[in-house]
Amino acid sequence: PYPRAVIGHKNDKEVWLTPDAMVHDHARQKTAMQSYVLQKKISAGFWPIEVAEKGTYTFEVTRWPKELNQPMVEKLPASTTGDIFDKGKPVLMSEGKAISIAKVGLRVGDGEKEVRIKGTETKAVFTLPVEEGPNLVRAWFIDEKGKEIGATYVYIRKAYL
Repeated sequence: PYPRAVIGHKNDKEVWLTPDAMVHDHARQKTAMQSYVLQKKISAGFWPIEVAEKGTYTFEVTRWPKELNQPMVEKLPASTTGDIFDKGKPVLMSEGKAISIAKVGLRVGDGEKEVRIKGTETKAVFTLPVEEGPNLVRAWFIDEKGKEIGATYVYIRKAYL
């Protein structure tokens, strides 16, 4: 059994799925370390969810946390300051790696979609109907050669059409 993020509950307007909560297809992968996210050393995996209420949901798939407002294909600059310290010194993140992304895909239960991107997008947005109960979310990036790379963040909220 996996711990499941609950989506569609009235007390949670938005739920975010992060790399450290991903269940990987291969047991040796690590994502709790941000250096793996920065260097895109993550392959495919999924996030277990529990849907509190059947309905239509909006899924925003991103490479970087959305508050960074960074295009998915671009690298992140190395940090020069930090708010986490180790032995009195700030922990600074190295520069992130740029990757090629031509499409973004999302699968939730039996619903699956892919969208083509231009390269300037900070996210790919999907709207899918989802049944109540346990489910899995899988999101990925596809490069120009068709190679799939696991996505790293998914933000979910109820769609109000």
